[in-house]
Amino acid sequence: MIHQCPQCGKEFEVLWPHLWSYKRGQEFLCTYTCLRAYDEGKEANKMQKITLEQKKQAVEIAISGTSPLDFLRKCGSKAPEKTWYAIKAALRHVDPEKYAQIPDFRKADKETPKEPTAVKLTGTIKIDEVGNLESFGHFHNAERTPPPPQKPKITKPLKYEGFAVQAIKGDYGRYSRSSCSGTDYIDFTSNNGEELSMPISAWKDFLEELNRAANVLGVEL
Repeated sequence: MIHQCPQCGKEFEVLWPHLWSYKRGQEFLCTYTCLRAYDEGKEANKMQKITLEQKKQAVEIAISGTSPLDFLRKCGSKAPEKTWYAIKAALRHVDPEKYAQIPDFRKADKETPKEPTAVKLTGTIKIDEVGNLESFGHFHNAERTPPPPQKPKITKPLKYEGFAVQAIKGDYGRYSRSSCSGTDYIDFTSNNGEELSMPISAWKDFLEELNRAANVLGVEL
């Protein structure tokens, strides 16, 4: 059967209507993109009672860093989350630059809660014969030990006395860095004289494979 997409107007053939995924009721859409746009348009029609000025104000509230859901709820929206989604969907097509200024409020909801402040008890605790707390000392905030400073991430060879360090010696052998035709290599020479040289990308794959092989052999590295 030949259908015309109600979203873009394109004509397309549907061989098995009961298996066609992109449809709403008796209307068939040509692609998933048109299906999404169609759904967004339906949702926009449901929120016609929210005026254009209120939509613009909701966008400005969001750009200022505040969630607009409370504002939309006060404007009469019974489903402010869906209303806000539809507003953003429409703005993305009309004004992509302004849409890009809207922060992602979902990240704020996923922030890790702060740890409770540690307290220290000084004084004597007294408990009566039946186990009730009779008196206690004083609580005050305990001094937190600051976390140890993190080592800076090394992104280029170390410098020493104006020289770039290109080789180092470890317990199992010598490690050096070289470059050929624009590709960086790590060369390893064991204490027995055995050599292994691979590009950095290959070393990463090798280490991943080594860990997987160890797990299969029942060894945790």
